[in-house]
Amino acid sequence: MGKVQIESLVGRGGVAEVYLGTHTTLERKVAVKILRNLNEENSDALDRFNREARAVAKLRHPNIVQVHDFDTIDSNPYLVMEYIEGPSLSKYLRVLHQNNGRLPLYQVARLIRGIASALQYAHNNGVIHRDVKPGNILLTSPSSLITIGKPLPEDFEPVLSDFGLVRFLDARRQTTTGHIAGTPAYMSPEQSRGEASDGRADIYSLGVVLYEM
Repeated sequence: MGKVQIESLVGRGGVAEVYLGTHTTLERKVAVKILRNLNEENSDALDRFNREARAVAKLRHPNIVQVHDFDTIDSNPYLVMEYIEGPSLSKYLRVLHQNNGRLPLYQVARLIRGIASALQYAHNNGVIHRDVKPGNILLTSPSSLITIGKPLPEDFEPVLSDFGLVRFLDARRQTTTGHIAGTPAYMSPEQSRGEASDGRADIYSLGVVLYEM
């Protein structure tokens, strides 16, 4: 796909597939997310994707997955992103809670500070995430590979991924009222009602993540 040699399927959801590949020019591992049937949802979905992808590609923050490129294949848009080697917070918490464990409070604070910093930076640049949840928070470490079921290393970092549902804060670019985007368990009330929302919806969702931890 373009300059990416696809190697394997990482995961598949209701509207997207994620593949691991190697960028032949950058000579590094990348993740490729293909959004399926986005162009069929409404007439301006593809244009909206291009606007949002440009906005996300401009974001540079240590706690946000970097977008390297975006394009379409067979009318399906896709993102070429930085590959983060590490599990999602969702998978890590699931096993931890099954074993009646809890994250130490200092690690909860480190995680919340990192994601809050990422959201503040994105909001300052006119972008909201709209789908903050443990499944979109990746755990990584510069010193060791993070393993589910084992304690997190002291230097772990949370990285926020999947800005596929972002909207500009500019109300003129909001999607039409009645369109619901996000994950129900983490949605703010206004999102659940399909109303226009702003960065405060991300803060609400982060509060739910904090409660879950």
